[in-house]
Amino acid sequence: MIQVYTDSFKLSQDYYDRVIFSLPIHQLECSCGEAGSLIFYGFYNRKVKSDGELIVFRIRRVRCRKCGKTHAILPASLVPCSQISLQDQQQIIYDASKPGHCSGVMERNPLVDENNAGHILRQFRRHWKDRLISLGLSVTDRIARPCFLHFSMQFMQVRRIPNVLFCLPT
Repeated sequence: MIQVYTDSFKLSQDYYDRVIFSLPIHQLECSCGEAGSLIFYGFYNRKVKSDGELIVFRIRRVRCRKCGKTHAILPASLVPCSQISLQDQQQIIYDASKPGHCSGVMERNPLVDENNAGHILRQFRRHWKDRLISLGLSVTDRIARPCFLHFSMQFMQVRRIPNVLFCLPT
């Protein structure tokens, strides 16, 4: 998995395509450590629940000519293996910490229900709460980069898969 970090990411296929096609592919690094060996390899569809609609992204894949591994290129605002964006997951966790926590995410996005929110909260408590505390971070901070730096994973990513962060210059 290669995740592309930008200061902001709009959840739309057009914006994703613009970001992908602006990537200097020769600078992207495979999880094997080889840079400049990735080639475009295909696509797959990925669904994301956002603002009351199910957005289907056509996610670009690349393959390393050296080791043969394939990687999806995801924006850092999406959590691998999740249909709920990073921003919405952070908001659900933050809302749950307040008394009488009614999640604004569920009001804004009816596709995210109590089961989704409960799952996110369980995964946070089980896998990420102590990690954030150890770094002195709050769920309201910009935490994508520190999580990659210290854990080689996106915040709220649970499955351990090879993951590389590529930061686009601003």
